[in-house]
Amino acid sequence: MLHSLLLLSVLLGVCTVPATSVRVLIVRISGSDIGPVMTRAQMSDTLFGTSGRAVTLKSQIEGCSHGRMLIEPYSAPGVVDGVVDSIVDMPINGSFFGSVSAAVSQAVRDVEEGADVVFRVIPQGSTGSPDQSGQASVNWMSGPRSIPGKIVDMRESQFTYISAVMLQFGHMRGLYSSGENGLIFNDRTCSMGLSYLATETPQQCFNPSKTVKVGWFAECVVTVTGWSVPRWRELIGASEYVPASCVPATQAVVVRVVTGGTHNLFVGFNRATGANVGTKDARNKVVVVLDKDASLTPSELVAKLAVGEQFSYNASTAPLVIKFCAVVNGRARTAVGPDDGRNVCA
Repeated sequence: MLHSLLLLSVLLGVCTVPATSVRVLIVRISGSDIGPVMTRAQMSDTLFGTSGRAVTLKSQIEGCSHGRMLIEPYSAPGVVDGVVDSIVDMPINGSFFGSVSAAVSQAVRDVEEGADVVFRVIPQGSTGSPDQSGQASVNWMSGPRSIPGKIVDMRESQFTYISAVMLQFGHMRGLYSSGENGLIFNDRTCSMGLSYLATETPQQCFNPSKTVKVGWFAECVVTVTGWSVPRWRELIGASEYVPASCVPATQAVVVRVVTGGTHNLFVGFNRATGANVGTKDARNKVVVVLDKDASLTPSELVAKLAVGEQFSYNASTAPLVIKFCAVVNGRARTAVGPDDGRNVCA
């Protein structure tokens, strides 16, 4: 008979979790030869929706976190709706991307000091590694920058794409890439995976391991350390979880399975609704992600389960199986048990 109580430790946070405000600044860079195409108002609208844009960094982060993280335009003298202008004393056309960013004036750097996250937006025309393909260059990952872990340099064209902005914001909050099949940005269920050339799509959040790392729903994350007897939880999609409503005895947003190796398994329900309505893969499936608990290494999407499907894993402690048993009241009843041939859902 299936036991309803997991052998687990529940990672409990305070049920009423105070919201974290993140002050975001946009630095709109111009050179001695060219400037940006986008106005200050358009850049502000891209991240904050100040002129009516529906899908923005603000709407996605606040939607994905259910209000536990708030995105606020940084306010300071010379900053309007979260945007400050910076004219660098050099041409942009043909200049190295990092060199343009490094030429930002000390006055602007002083303004940046008060913000939590800074997007330096550079007009098209700069050249050179590390972003010859137009990808953003993140200062804490590569290249000389002024404030590690805080500033992201983006080409103006990439800055308009919600998926690119979400990816770079995630990097600034300590998240690394999400991969699949050995390709480090190939996870299409997560904002830390593939980016798309579209301004307001896709609307998607984060995979289960990233959801644990951002810490928004700690009261509904459970940790499984043994599975000799099959056990289950009803998984709630992170996109529709109501904060502080979790019933830890029967529910979870994420189940973290401690494998005994260097990586653990993170199990969640990729519910295609709300801020995650545009998820590009494994819609309304149970997903399993292999990741380290706290490390700047890519996560790996290893399973996408429809109802009745299961995933086997040879954990260091004992082989295990994860099975999507059924949908119950919009939640994914999912079992973890020994990989010994028995029906873990029975």
